[in-house]
Amino acid sequence: MAKLNFDELDDITATRILRFLNQAFRPEDITQLFTAKSSGEDYGIGKGTAKKIIEAKRELPRRRFTNLQELANIKGFGQDKLNELMAQFNISSAEKFRAGLYEKKILFDNFKVRFHTISFDTEEAFLAVVQDEERLRAAVAASLNELATPDVSPAALQVAKDQTTAAYVERFQESNIASYAFALWFYHFDQDNWFAYEKMRMEIEPFLLEAFNRKNKTNFALLKGVNNKNINLGGVTVTDLPLVLSLTEKAIFVFTAQLFD
Repeated sequence: MAKLNFDELDDITATRILRFLNQAFRPEDITQLFTAKSSGEDYGIGKGTAKKIIEAKRELPRRRFTNLQELANIKGFGQDKLNELMAQFNISSAEKFRAGLYEKKILFDNFKVRFHTISFDTEEAFLAVVQDEERLRAAVAASLNELATPDVSPAALQVAKDQTTAAYVERFQESNIASYAFALWFYHFDQDNWFAYEKMRMEIEPFLLEAFNRKNKTNFALLKGVNNKNINLGGVTVTDLPLVLSLTEKAIFVFTAQLFD
């Protein structure tokens, strides 16, 4: 049995790794994670180790891992492999989602997607803001200083803040329905020429599922009527400001985008 060090592994990253391994049914489902990018160290998880992971999972009572310590029983799985998994999943869900859009060629370099993270120290602080629409709008309005491109004029930025504080908050409680709403927001950028709607929706849904929590069933919202052109100079923009509300990460992810045709 290998001795694994979990000191630098936080609960969110551990949950993501467990979910990933439990959703893998073939060795290729694991190895594909390391084809697009690597942590920089020459380890990765090859087909042989991936096969052993799948076989070990099948021998477990419910055919799924419940604790990452169970990986220590797999021959060939050492600290290097754990470090590689941690490197792949130790980023925010929003950054993982954004990067995946380009790695999987759902979007290309002419489509600039950005987000700003509003972080909270505790679940209570997070819930106090996201469950109070006035405080939610105020928090997002304050974040626009960071979200806006540097060349946006102070007058345009103030218009965006005013629109945000007055916006209607459209909330979505079902991740499946919310994924359609978020994908539709992307679709509006180039609806005459864009054919990746379903691919986009399928990429969005697991992102929103990770944000879902029974304490806060709303994991996605749109601030209606906020014109993105006031926080983006140049390119095609649309109306409405998407928010992913993640109690899991105690964070609000505020998205915007520009399309340069």
